Amino acid sequence: MEKIIINGITDWEAPGTEAFINPRLPSHDQEMMFDLLNHVPDLGSHILLMTSGSSVKNSLGHKWVAISKQSMLVSATAVNATIQSDSSDIWINVLPVFHVGGLAIYARSHLSKARVVDFTAEYGKWDCLKFYEFVLENSGTLTSLVPAQIHDIVAAGLRSPPGLRAVFVGGSFMNELLYRRAIDLGWKLAVTYGMTECSSQVATSHLCNDALEILPHMEVSVSCDGRFRISSQSLFSGYIIQENGKAKFIDPKTDGAFLSDDIGHVEGRRLFVKGRIGDFFKIGAESINLRRLESILSEVMLRIRPAFDAAIIVMPDARLGHAIHMASTDETGAKEIIKAYNERVLPFEKIREHHFIPGPPGLPVLPRSPLGKIKMGELVEKLSR
Repeated sequence: MEKIIINGITDWEAPGTEAFINPRLPSHDQEMMFDLLNHVPDLGSHILLMTSGSSVKNSLGHKWVAISKQSMLVSATAVNATIQSDSSDIWINVLPVFHVGGLAIYARSHLSKARVVDFTAEYGKWDCLKFYEFVLENSGTLTSLVPAQIHDIVAAGLRSPPGLRAVFVGGSFMNELLYRRAIDLGWKLAVTYGMTECSSQVATSHLCNDALEILPHMEVSVSCDGRFRISSQSLFSGYIIQENGKAKFIDPKTDGAFLSDDIGHVEGRRLFVKGRIGDFFKIGAESINLRRLESILSEVMLRIRPAFDAAIIVMPDARLGHAIHMASTDETGAKEIIKAYNERVLPFEKIREHHFIPGPPGLPVLPRSPLGKIKMGELVEKLSR
């Protein structure tokens, strides 16, 4: 291993492998990772990123995605072309650089010569009002956000800064109501679908149009079980996994194509994402799509605007196989949310139980990844105990 990065930016032209680690991990876990990664096979000029949503507790057991720097730059070239980015642009970065969403911004700026101003370097924690002021102060023209951040902006009623010409939105699903309200406030959104294994974006919408168009450097087909099969020069090289305390490199691609866990269909160059294999559960004899239920809860939260965090969780159930529960950081206000949600879903999709999860003072939040995704496994494990 040439270099292990805790909090920094890679040299895109330098040889050697560089690993990006979440600086919030406990020092003991970081030391164990250093020891593991220093025994990674020589991959050449590569970047190692942990898969999104990895928990601190199980971080050493998760996959690392090995991406060549050239693959990152192939992706960056395509994304720059979609928004015609050049040296006159100023990127406002709020995403962690140990995630492909944040690191990809620096790859794009390396090619376009655009300037990057890092919001997190100055403020650390996300705050939509401070972000808004930061964009104005730094004359930002481009940024990437996740749906949770768009939700905060819309809930605060913030109109888009006039100089901000494009906002990429990815990392998780964004419901239609949230999208429309952001557009009404003048935010020029470009919805994206991507993954770490593809060095960032696979498909992107035009501004203020949520239809996903497959980027020119990507080829996407659908397997017999509905999963996306992806081919591109921006694909990752393989995974680094821990096996018997040692680092092992594996390449899961077949004939140069990667079979993802996302399912949907393709029409021409248009991509339609239905969800992930893990989003589908059986309740009794009925099939449910967790992504759809999360979207309904998100719309309810956006309409009611409670001052607490809430999430749908799928809990094991001895009789039905699974059951829908809700976790929130409020004991009493959750009743209104549950009532409004239950009025919009089928009987077997209704919330059967509420779990109060206490949090820190202020606006407590449920356990989430750096990109705002609920850590479902962590919640289910905690509540099962």
